[in-house]
Formats: sequence, structure tokens, C-alpha cells
Amino acid sequence: MILATPAGTLDQLNSVNSTVSDLSFLRLADINSKNDTASINFTLTSKFLRKKGQDFGTFKTTVGIR
Repeated sequence: MILATPAGTLDQLNSVNSTVSDLSFLRLADINSKNDTASINFTLTSKFLRKKGQDFGTFKTTVGIR
């Protein structure tokens, strides 16, 4: 389970009430490099509707091996 704790709250990000879309992986390392790096992008959307509309966030991160 993935949890976030902004401002002292506890919110579950992975549940039946959320969806992940636009998931992509991009290899950034040179083909001859021993150090692989990847960029990961996805959108997380809540199924709960609020007055302002649906909550969503786009997340991007880069991971690598040294």
C-alpha cells in the first residue's frame, strides 16, 4: 500500500477508487552504458467527484542504477 502524509493527513493512493492511466517508461541510458536510467510518467485520477470536478495528478520521476 502506498501512503501519502501531506499536512499530517493519511491518504491511500492505491484503491478501487482511483485509476492509473497514461503510464509510460522511457529508457534514457546510452545503449553502451552500464548505468541504466528510466523516466516513468503516469496520471492518477480519483473516482470521487467533487464540486470542482474530478481530482487528478500527473507524476513524473527518473530512476537509475549507479
